[in-house]
Amino acid sequence: MSVISVFEQRLADLVVAQSPATAVERARLKAFVAVRLGFSAFLLLAAPAWLLAVAPPPAWQCVGFAFLLAPLGAVFALSRGFGLDFAQMLSVAGVVGFAGALAACGPDFSALAFAVLLLAVLEAAASGAQRLLIATCVAAFAIGALALNGAGAQPPAPTQLAVACMLAAIVGYACALGWAMAYANAVASFGERRETLRHEALAQTIGDLVVRQDRDGSVVHASNEALTLFG
Repeated sequence: MSVISVFEQRLADLVVAQSPATAVERARLKAFVAVRLGFSAFLLLAAPAWLLAVAPPPAWQCVGFAFLLAPLGAVFALSRGFGLDFAQMLSVAGVVGFAGALAACGPDFSALAFAVLLLAVLEAAASGAQRLLIATCVAAFAIGALALNGAGAQPPAPTQLAVACMLAAIVGYACALGWAMAYANAVASFGERRETLRHEALAQTIGDLVVRQDRDGSVVHASNEALTLFG
């Protein structure tokens, strides 16, 4: 059995264990777990190579790695019976914490801190939870003020390699979040379209007069019998 097959089976087992009520909720849960597990797996696979290249890593990188394991913690929380809302909050908190750690390192890290803050806001928006988005925006403003203030321990500036790898990881994670939102929206659109077609098929096969109107009184659907009678 391939690694991908094992991953898909574990993902399916987790979705079934959560027992979401609708297809849209199942799609959101599946996308959430896939993105976080993929990101965490990438970090864990890249960590040994990074340690060989920059050993010993500076303190800010160790703190950042600890915060960026929060998505894996969110998936673990789901596996232990916690809800998707809690898992989303935990995942966003990890990204916000990493941004805060970067902002506390001084002005040389402010650009990276702002990039991570944008990622945190995007992740909160992708969750669809309004309270989580508001809380993330408030935290982002506070951390942004800290970064602009320039206070902190001010360790040595990050190397170009570290900045490039960080930006690549941010862009990759943002693309994965975009895919998750698009996947959930596609499932929702397909479900709405299928429900509409089912209702139309039912209306066409029954012998009653069926007319559906919008709020303005315009006819949006009429059965064959209604068309024959009213034209």
